[in-house]
Amino acid sequence: MSYRYRGRIRRFARMLLWLGVGLLPGLALAIPEGPTYPSAAWTAREAQNYANVLKAPTEQVSDPTFVLRLTTQSTLNLGT
Repeated sequence: MSYRYRGRIRRFARMLLWLGVGLLPGLALAIPEGPTYPSAAWTAREAQNYANVLKAPTEQVSDPTFVLRLTTQSTLNLGT
């Protein structure tokens, strides 16, 4: 590889580094939304979030067809 190309690659890498240094802190800023942390409203919102997250596993466990398929696939994956 000639010196000219190595120089271009280094300049490009340096440009990407500075671009990343300049953009990443701006992307990481969080925008607070919803109720503040130590409050009853925050606790109620978190309880609702957990209830939503647990809907699918609860539904899957209550479906015998899903449980049978999951058990069959797990057994095949383990090779027993």
